[in-house]
Amino acid sequence: NYRFRRLFGISGPRPSSLNYLTGPLWEGTDGALYGTAGSGGPNDQGGLFRVDKGSFEVTDIYPSGGGEQAIRRPIGGVVQRRDGFLYGVTERGGNADAGVFYRVRPDGTGAEIIHHFGDGPDTGEIPYYFVLGGDDVIYGSLQRGGAYGRGALFRYGETPVLAVERANGHPLANGTETIDFGKKEWGAPPESVTL
Repeated sequence: NYRFRRLFGISGPRPSSLNYLTGPLWEGTDGALYGTAGSGGPNDQGGLFRVDKGSFEVTDIYPSGGGEQAIRRPIGGVVQRRDGFLYGVTERGGNADAGVFYRVRPDGTGAEIIHHFGDGPDTGEIPYYFVLGGDDVIYGSLQRGGAYGRGALFRYGETPVLAVERANGHPLANGTETIDFGKKEWGAPPESVTL
């Protein structure tokens, strides 16, 4: 048996104040589903929500908008690392209004902006998509940045804490150079795969 229920919509009762889903759902360690919405909420900046799989009850857990640790227009859903936090990115907000990388507990507490994108050279701008690797490291893409300003990759969860990888004027097949946001240069690992 299958059942379908509209969780967001303009007609009928609205179980959430959020609109426009902006990424896939993630099943948390508690069995609930977590996701992001790009608008709605108290400041119309979107937010994070939780869905109980049994009852389909939707709860807004972290609205966007005001405050120092606020996020604006989350995109790409969330992932949950082994530390129990949900991690995500936004397409707007932060010091340069070029997006942030954030984390929050599944109950909406402990919100923290880990990195402001666009906050200096070589940091990249406007996060796009990201995945959680089997190594508990988050890998993601940025729409701008890198050697030619046409995009970059980032990773989080190892030393350096958050890094952007760029081509540095050479094709990726010739290796990449990793730059952390402290401006320390890190070489590409010797076991890099040629693309």
